[in-house]
Amino acid sequence: MTIVIGLYGVVGFFGYIRFGDDVRGSVTLNLPQDELLAQSAKILMALAILFTYSLQFYVPMEMIWRQIHHKISVKYHNITQISIRTAAVFGSVALAAAFPDLELFISLCGAIFLSSLGLLIPAVVETVHKWDRGLGQFNWILWKNSFIAIMSLVALFAGSYVSITGIVEKFNEPVLEKLLNGTLNRVNETLVSTLEN
Repeated sequence: MTIVIGLYGVVGFFGYIRFGDDVRGSVTLNLPQDELLAQSAKILMALAILFTYSLQFYVPMEMIWRQIHHKISVKYHNITQISIRTAAVFGSVALAAAFPDLELFISLCGAIFLSSLGLLIPAVVETVHKWDRGLGQFNWILWKNSFIAIMSLVALFAGSYVSITGIVEKFNEPVLEKLLNGTLNRVNETLVSTLEN
C-alpha cells in the first residue's frame, strides 16, 4: 500500500507541477492528443486496465460464489462464474459511462476511500492489535497511529469538501441557468399571449 500511495503521490505531484491548476482528475487526460508518446501512454494505460480490471472482482466474486454455488449444477460452474464476472465488469463500465464528468466522482471516492481505507483503518487496527501487547517505548506506536489518524481525517474532510464543491459548481450552474432561462421564456410567452388577447 505504501508503494501505491507513493506512486500516486509522485504522479500527482509531477502532474500538478507540469499542468498547474489545469490538471484534470487523471493526468492522462492532460496529455496532448497529437504526440505519439502521449498516445502510447494512454494505450498502455488502457491495456493495463483491460487486463487487470476483472482481478479487482476477486473478493466480491468469492462472496457471491459462496452464496450461490450450491444452487448451480457443477456442470455450469465455470460458465456461471464467467457470466457473473462479465456482468460485473459491464455493469461497472456502464455506470462509469453514465456520469458525464467522472473525474469529479473519482476525486470524491479517492478522498473518502484512500483516507479511510488506506490510512485511518490500518492505524486503528494496528493500535487495537498492539494495545495489550505493548505500544513500544513511550507509546510511540500510539503516537504514530494518532498522527496518521489525524492526517487521514484532515485528508478526508478537506478532500471531500473540495470534491463536493467542485461537483456542486460543475452541475449547479447549467441547471440553474436552464431553469432560469426556461422560466423567463415561459413568463415572456405568457406575457405575449396575454397582451395579444
